[in-house]
Amino acid sequence: MNDSPLNDVISRQYEVWPYPPPNDDLPLLVCDPKNAFQQFWPRMAAYPEGLNILSAGCGTTQAASIALHNPTARVLGIDVTSAALRHESALKEKYGLSNLELRQLPIVIRLP
Repeated sequence: MNDSPLNDVISRQYEVWPYPPPNDDLPLLVCDPKNAFQQFWPRMAAYPEGLNILSAGCGTTQAASIALHNPTARVLGIDVTSAALRHESALKEKYGLSNLELRQLPIVIRLP
């Protein structure tokens, strides 16, 4: 039995059916800090440049979209599946996103 969080039932499902379905266009995301900064930082008058942004569970497009629309930010996209990260990596190449780093990692919470 493999107890790896990279090979559990959910990870295997997303390897077969990546989510969201891969798309070659990078949408403008509602959750993008640049578009919703006043929700994140209501007392700030302007969007803070040079952020370090983590996109946990980035799927097939989220980290690349954030990196494209936030060129002064450093973006780290993590996902449990190689299928999603392959597509993110293709978008990184297509759009020349030097501010994007991708890693395959599980998000594991261990409760006491």
